This record gives sequence, C-alpha cells and structure tokens, in this order.
Amino acid sequence: NPADYRDAEKAEITTIVTEGKAAIDAATDEAGVASALADAKARLDALKTNAEYTAEEEAKALADAKTAAKAEIEGYIASTDEGRAGAALDFLFDRLLHTDAGNFPASARFFDFGISTEGDGSFLNEGLVFQKEGFGARTVCYEHFLLTLPSDSLGFKP
Repeated sequence: NPADYRDAEKAEITTIVTEGKAAIDAATDEAGVASALADAKARLDALKTNAEYTAEEEAKALADAKTAAKAEIEGYIASTDEGRAGAALDFLFDRLLHTDAGNFPASARFFDFGISTEGDGSFLNEGLVFQKEGFGARTVCYEHFLLTLPSDSLGFKP
C-alpha cells in the first residue's frame, strides 16, 4: 500500500514498478518473466515503510535520551574522570560531613545538598536522591508559596 511509505520510497516504488514491467516485457521466456518479477518483488520488499522508519527513529531518540541522561547523572556534581576514579566527591563530602563538622558554627546543624527535583519541582529525580542518601542525607520537602500583593499595599508606588 503506497500510503504506508514516505515520499522518497513512493518515488522508488514507481521506479521499481516501471523497471520491473520493462524487465518482464524484455523477458524471452517464462523463466525470464519469473526472474524479473522476483527481482522487482525483492526490491520492493527491501523498502522500509513509514512505520519501520518511525520505529528506528524512536529507538534512536530513546538511545540518545538514555546516553544524555547518563552523562547528566555522571556530571550532576561536577568532577573529572580522574576525580571520579579517585572518589574525590566521596572524600569531599565525608570530610565536610564528618572530619570538619566540628569546625562549623553550632548554628550550622544541616548540610544542604540542594534540590532533587526537575522541571521546576514537577518530578523527583530518584537517582539523585539515592546518591544523596548514600552520604546519609534524608529528603525534606520545602513548601513554596507565592503571595501576590497589590502594588500599593506596602506603601510603594509603581
């Protein structure tokens, strides 16, 4: 069905059919007709449908997204290959959280790893939470409120 194909393949179908008919007309015996028909069918069968191209494109997009996501996870807290190999961040966090903890003022009771959400807080990055919990962190939900005040409510004029 030509509707199942993209424009480039539709043009190729027309070419294959035209050439196949010419080869059939040029055949001098039934074996030649069968051979020309088989060749044309093989060429037509080799063409990809729109659905096949779409499936390939979606698979490539998914693979690209996975590669990008893995790279983002690896680089979320910046480190070089050498730093990752030597567990530099593990060392740094351990030092900050344990060894040097006594050097901070008593009022510094918390170490904040920052947010673990994406999309302006729309969804939780579970891999990031897992990484932070590996250092002993626990999640805390901060509520955010937006209060819109009239421009003159505090005596300010625009």
